[in-house]
Amino acid sequence: MKNKWIQKASIVFSDNVRNHRHFVLIEKEMSGRNIFHFPILLLFLIVSVYSCTTYTPPASKNLNVSYLYNPSLQVFDPQLTAWHNSDKSTTLFVSLQKKNLFFVNDDNVLKAAVRFNYKLYNNKTMKVSDSSNVVLFLPDRQSDKMIVTLNIPTADTVSYLLDLTISDVNKQIGRRVFFTIDRSLAVNTQDYLMVNPEGVPYFSNIVSETDTFMFKHRSQSHWVWSKSMGSNNFAMPYAPHILINYKPFNYKADSTYRLLVTDSTRFTLPYEGFIHFHPDTGSYGGYAVFHYHNHFPEPHNPYRLLQPIRYLTSNKEFDELNLYAEKKNSVDKFWLEATGGNADRSKELIKVYYNRVSFANTFFTSYMEGWKTDRGMLYVVLGLPNTIYKTHDLERWIYGNSQTNSTLTFNFVKRPNPLCNNDFVLSRNESFKISWIQAIDAWRNGRVYSVGG
Repeated sequence: MKNKWIQKASIVFSDNVRNHRHFVLIEKEMSGRNIFHFPILLLFLIVSVYSCTTYTPPASKNLNVSYLYNPSLQVFDPQLTAWHNSDKSTTLFVSLQKKNLFFVNDDNVLKAAVRFNYKLYNNKTMKVSDSSNVVLFLPDRQSDKMIVTLNIPTADTVSYLLDLTISDVNKQIGRRVFFTIDRSLAVNTQDYLMVNPEGVPYFSNIVSETDTFMFKHRSQSHWVWSKSMGSNNFAMPYAPHILINYKPFNYKADSTYRLLVTDSTRFTLPYEGFIHFHPDTGSYGGYAVFHYHNHFPEPHNPYRLLQPIRYLTSNKEFDELNLYAEKKNSVDKFWLEATGGNADRSKELIKVYYNRVSFANTFFTSYMEGWKTDRGMLYVVLGLPNTIYKTHDLERWIYGNSQTNSTLTFNFVKRPNPLCNNDFVLSRNESFKISWIQAIDAWRNGRVYSVGG
């Protein structure tokens, strides 16, 4: 196996979207294992690239990745987005919070040492198509975030799973993440980069009413898109034991029209709903942008606090609660009745339940709010699974101790969706009915449900 040492990186230090600076290292192949010093940029970079292709099963298939959805383990929490900047490579953008990095003094300059170690799997063959080990020494700047870019070799028509570990060398903490890089369609979401007017990438396609966004394309300065606009009023999921026939996802836009887009065209989404920019040839491909509400992901007002209670009520009961003119009164009524009028206990339940709603929105939002998805429903009612196994198109959630009989296993399968790349649907089974009813009864009797508890 041949090793090459290549220096390549681009870093943005950003206080906010209106104040950023770029530091770029020019690509240059080097022989040997020397560490080169760049006094002007105050950066060091080591990259080890393995050029041969080997077969290694993705670690996420056998690794418990429940930490990905554990809010108590989000201390070192990088954000990722990708852009196919050419027909042979993809730029990975990684946003790091400065407060999570440990800086040490090096020649009177404070620097953080951050390692990026990845394997890139071909999702069809499960072979490693690329791997790399990068250490960046980042100088301290008066900024809250640092955006690091890595160029990764990719090819059209292929979908990849990136197994990436990002770690602070000085602090000895890190984060292992799994990220899909998709070039399988004629027009892919990652063919376009969503940026603000200053050119800083968005790491989410969820915007507020004040956000302004633009798009970049690797080879086009202008293109024609169809712009479909719709609401976010998608139906809530059925209970896990209710069998349904899944159909390919489709949506009916409220309006659609063609427009000429350039890399300087600015867009806003001041109202709740979504905009789907897609080719004239069909609804697949392109880019979807969502606006849920200004306090998303938290359920901020009484109306939004009432909606997730639907999981714990019958249709008739929820309709009665929804008749209250003051939705706060209906929310209070439900939780006080659940605890027999114990206000302190009600507050504890409310805190747990709506924290789960908020985190479900953070982790599972797809074409609708995360708490309304299949994974979000289970996360809110049952909590974080003990074990999660994950591939690019499947998640398996296991509740309880696998060494006992008190376990529940749920499988989620990824469904093609023109609006997102995060639509996982539950494989429902009638055997879930007893456990689901037990969970609902626990909440309604003032207790947080625990499998086997």
